[in-house]
Amino acid sequence: MAAAFPVIPALVGVGAFGEHVTRILARRLPGAAVFTELVEAFTSGPGPVLLASWRPAPALCDHADLLAHSLDVAWLPVVHEDPVIQIGPWVEPGAGPCYRCYHDRRCQHDHDGRDTEALHAAYDRDESLGPGGFLPQHARTAAGLAAAVLDRREGAVGRVTTVDLARLRLLTSHVVSVHGCDRCAPGQHPYRDMADLLRLTGTEPADV
Repeated sequence: MAAAFPVIPALVGVGAFGEHVTRILARRLPGAAVFTELVEAFTSGPGPVLLASWRPAPALCDHADLLAHSLDVAWLPVVHEDPVIQIGPWVEPGAGPCYRCYHDRRCQHDHDGRDTEALHAAYDRDESLGPGGFLPQHARTAAGLAAAVLDRREGAVGRVTTVDLARLRLLTSHVVSVHGCDRCAPGQHPYRDMADLLRLTGTEPADV
């Protein structure tokens, strides 16, 4: 079922891919505005923020998540992670898992976690580092799927859509909040230390 009312998102694009995605969305969504800074986007109005990035940007996404929860503004990341594009999770403060829980869950189940962590740390240190180039149709696909999330928000909280560019298929998954998360599960604070240990050791069951 479609959302009861349209949203007017604030758009932030990082890198050529991200900027291309936001331009497509700005043409497609009446009233949508493009910003260069996250703070400006999150304080521009009550509408959600969409952040599109040309490569994984954990620190930037975590900053967006902090702003979202401090200002009570929903947001959606769109990230090109060659050879896939990740759309989501749709983060709605107070209604479901946060981006940090999504990141922690991915780390928990990543068999190459140390390599991924090193790569992402390098990305955070160097804004120019990352794979160059993209196909226009990939940006259009990402923009179309992101627009669908914005248009049909019921049931979208915590949902991630992965576009497999090599196999031309879509995969959908849902994020489960980490026990004791002080952003999205504040009632479980006493267990955060245990959750951190489980995340670091990778011993938490997959269905938790």
